[in-house]
Amino acid sequence: VVLDVFDSAFLKWNAPRWVVRLGQRLSYALPKKILVTDEERAALMPAYTHSRLAIVPNYPFRYDGPVHKRDPQVVCILHAGSLMERRGSAFLRELLAVADDVRVVMAGWIRDELTKELSQHPRVEWLGTIPQHESIEQATRCDFILCHYPPINQNNIYASPNKIYDAIQAGTGIIINPEARISAFVRQHGMGVVLDAYQPADLKLVARQLREFKAAYHPDPKLREEFVWEKVEPLLLAAHGAPGKN
Repeated sequence: VVLDVFDSAFLKWNAPRWVVRLGQRLSYALPKKILVTDEERAALMPAYTHSRLAIVPNYPFRYDGPVHKRDPQVVCILHAGSLMERRGSAFLRELLAVADDVRVVMAGWIRDELTKELSQHPRVEWLGTIPQHESIEQATRCDFILCHYPPINQNNIYASPNKIYDAIQAGTGIIINPEARISAFVRQHGMGVVLDAYQPADLKLVARQLREFKAAYHPDPKLREEFVWEKVEPLLLAAHGAPGKN
């Protein structure tokens, strides 16, 4: 048995510690291997699991599809995935209200009424649900992908979103709040705009930062070769006891 802990319920539960520990003991007893997405998530796992952990990062396949021109007159943001008020929809609604040059492309699963209303905004393009490769294609015509995580539980704080690596493949910037620890990776590689907080103090300043980043950004081609699924697929095969590809 191989257990893939890609989105841990134990990091979301607001339950007594003994309940969480019992749930972990039961869940982690059987698997021969337990997969997590990065080293920080590995460190959150109980010590008795560490000898069975394998880290398989959340990288996408290499993207070799169409690359679209970006409109120099606007700041275009891709809002994709599980779409809800607390995961970026409220932030975008407020940003649209203070910056006339902001445009939004939305794709994914609408989870609440505010997000549904956002999808009908005159400066929002709603695409419905689309495949992963098409999401990256849409990102090539956007200036940013939004990663906005409310710091309400460890699962959000330690999020390891594939959007970060999609952005690398698309040559697109990232918008992320600093409470998400992956924001350090974005800052380290100069990949986008790290907000001052989950709820920024000055959205007009944010809009200006986005314009300035867009004007100056030059993606690092080395990152595009490093953070791809082909590099880490052997780790997944090994966890299942399968032979690697020739």
